Amino acid sequence: MRKAIGLLLAVLMLCGGAYLLFIQLSALMVYAKFILMGGVLAGLGGLWLWSDYMEPMFGRGGGM
Repeated sequence: MRKAIGLLLAVLMLCGGAYLLFIQLSALMVYAKFILMGGVLAGLGGLWLWSDYMEPMFGRGGGM
């Protein structure tokens, strides 16, 4: 159950950050702080997803 909740949070962070980046980069009024927040959120979500869930499938270590 703990792994499923972690997976859900990692995917939500990745998708939410990517959505925030996409919305800010396609808007007329661009705020740099929202671009930074979206990039950090997507980066951390992607790192968490990769290190805990994807990397162990390739036979490498796991966990941040």
